[in-house]
Amino acid sequence: MTEHREILEILAQVFVAFAGFAGVIAAFSTIRLSPEATAFRLRALVAVALFSLVVSLLPFLFGAFGASEIATVRISAFVAALGMSGFAVWVIRELLALYSARLLDTQVYAVLLMGVGAIAILALFAVAGGLLEEIASAVYLCGLFVNLVLCSYYFIMVIFAVEIKSTK
Repeated sequence: MTEHREILEILAQVFVAFAGFAGVIAAFSTIRLSPEATAFRLRALVAVALFSLVVSLLPFLFGAFGASEIATVRISAFVAALGMSGFAVWVIRELLALYSARLLDTQVYAVLLMGVGAIAILALFAVAGGLLEEIASAVYLCGLFVNLVLCSYYFIMVIFAVEIKSTK
């Protein structure tokens, strides 16, 4: 992971920015479209951003304790895969509740992102299990980039659903 140190640092900063933007949106906006769905998206944005921040910093933490590079990648990949799996279960549960209450329409993007997320989770579990060692760091970064795309998706969906309050 040492060769990807700068990328991990930049990703950590981007995830902090997403969490900060979510806070600004929550504080200075009113929800125009589907309050329940928008509230879910805002919670999802904060959850993914904060989790991804932690996952971006995990290799630095393990490296500080002297763990070998492959051990660092495998443990970090396991934590990332577990967290992404838990998030996926939560999202599916929330989406099913919103769909059944007719508060949300089916969106192709959400289904597509879930499929990409599932592939990333499987790849991260493979890295954690000792497979894909030659490309372990790349797989780890791909998992973070999936989270980056997910944050971007939720951010865009929230921005279109809120109206920023006037500060006058």
